[in-house]
Amino acid sequence: MKYFYIKTLCFIAIVGIFSSSCKKGNFLDPVNLGLDTKAVFTDSVRTMQYLASIYNVLDVNIPNGRYDANSFGVPTGQLSDESVSKWSDGIFPGYVSSNTYNSAFRTQTTNNWTTHYGKIRAVNILLKEIEAGPLNIATKNRIKFEARFLRAFYYATLLKFYGGVPLVGDEVKPADTPFDILRGTYADGVNYVVSELDAIAPGLPLEYTGIDYGRITRGAALALKAKILLYAASPFFNGGGETTNPNQIGIIGYPNNDPARWQKAMDAAKAVISLNKYSLVTGPKGIGFYQLFLQRVNTEYILPLMQAPNTFIEQFGLPPSRNSGIGGTFGMLEMPTQNLVDRFTTIDGKPAVAGNPLYNPNEPYRRRDPRFYHSIIFNGAKYTNRTAGYSEVFTYFGAAEDGFVPELGTNGTKTGYFNRKMCDSTVTANGVGSNTNRVFPIIRFADIKLMYAEAANETGQPDIALQELKDIRDRAGILPGNDGNYGLPVSPTKDELRIIIQDERMVELAFENQRFWDIKRWNLGKVLINGPLTSMRVNKVGTSYTYERRSLATVRRFTVQSQLWPIPQRELDNNFNFQQNPGW
Repeated sequence: MKYFYIKTLCFIAIVGIFSSSCKKGNFLDPVNLGLDTKAVFTDSVRTMQYLASIYNVLDVNIPNGRYDANSFGVPTGQLSDESVSKWSDGIFPGYVSSNTYNSAFRTQTTNNWTTHYGKIRAVNILLKEIEAGPLNIATKNRIKFEARFLRAFYYATLLKFYGGVPLVGDEVKPADTPFDILRGTYADGVNYVVSELDAIAPGLPLEYTGIDYGRITRGAALALKAKILLYAASPFFNGGGETTNPNQIGIIGYPNNDPARWQKAMDAAKAVISLNKYSLVTGPKGIGFYQLFLQRVNTEYILPLMQAPNTFIEQFGLPPSRNSGIGGTFGMLEMPTQNLVDRFTTIDGKPAVAGNPLYNPNEPYRRRDPRFYHSIIFNGAKYTNRTAGYSEVFTYFGAAEDGFVPELGTNGTKTGYFNRKMCDSTVTANGVGSNTNRVFPIIRFADIKLMYAEAANETGQPDIALQELKDIRDRAGILPGNDGNYGLPVSPTKDELRIIIQDERMVELAFENQRFWDIKRWNLGKVLINGPLTSMRVNKVGTSYTYERRSLATVRRFTVQSQLWPIPQRELDNNFNFQQNPGW
């Protein structure tokens, strides 16, 4: 069967250069439309290609992918407490974590701004020109709805990068013209995105099949609405921004906290659930959690980024003994921290800490949440090797190839771990096995359920939140226990349940480009990112192992500048009333 490929993401090098040899999909691949608008929109094929070119910045939100459009090839986990890289102190995360906001950093953040507004402009051109084209009315309407969704998506992304931004409506300006309008408030941006999604959702289909699979659906529109309303309700944007400049108030977020915003987020997430279109991918002992990432089509993906079969995740994350990155240049970009490993409970859903009879610090990787074994390669974990058999990966200090090495730029693991999340366990990066028939999740149903749980807890409805957590943990393969609570407390306080939900998001959505943004919207950067990053040094003693927690050499600093990126200097120079973000 042929599939509708929204975009084929080629392998991304650390310097952010795309390979041109990637296999292309059949419809929405990026194209170079060096034509005038008349030549494009009087031809139905070129019109569809133009739409394809608008889709191709969706990868700003993919897992294990770029931090921003046209940026270095770095996952956002490296900017949080989730992971580190072999090279993380030498590229974009290093600039951010050390507060080294040099010209390279400014170039990348400016590119992000420019690229997103370029796509918004492209949508406006399409909406202006498509009516005169040869496509039938139904197809034109469908294209316009898709384009308006993409415009809303790009605005939503700009809002989380920068706060309130200029809203250009349907206006088409020359490509290189600086803005002559000021930044809107954060509320203006949220209201605009929500109104657009409300307008187009009823006209979008519930699903596509065949060659159209991957197009924007009603569920995608409702899910994006839920996501932006969740951000709007979260502590930073909901009145928690820091500024002493009165002109920035209202731009970086809402001026005041309004708890009612949580109800709006809850209602929006409930609307996705009530479609009865999506469900968690299940299987015995949590196998559904593993399999869903290796399937092009499943019941959990709401907004996928379509891909040709590939081994991108394996190349980014697997250890050197599995030829990650073909020599290590591109590989090992996602080494999980001990901070992440600590969030995985034991098999009964209880914290993996002293006092839990199922947790033994001398055998720390036994009897853990099954998601741990599908997410983390640890010392002794088995994985396909170069000869297509299974063998253990050894990460202890002194082990060949994959051993613990705290120095930057060296092969081996800096944390004691390698990434396994979304990897096909029968595939290595050097060609053992076939390419994986995957797509990347931008929004999936488990995220919606966790969003619903979070909003329910904040509105004082813990029973609803607990049920959503039970569903997630049941699919994960955690044991229900005699009380059927999957290790969850019977009557947690709001604060206790908030922490549980935050930890559940870290585990369930690890390496899916969620953690960094979650930490920022929760206003916890100074706690979680400034907090110590830890690793696990495993030492081999005879035939046994000892385990030593260590602080990572990588130090992350989260300041007021880390919360929102700077507005490009060109916009400030063009209009002295154009407000910069706090700290810049």
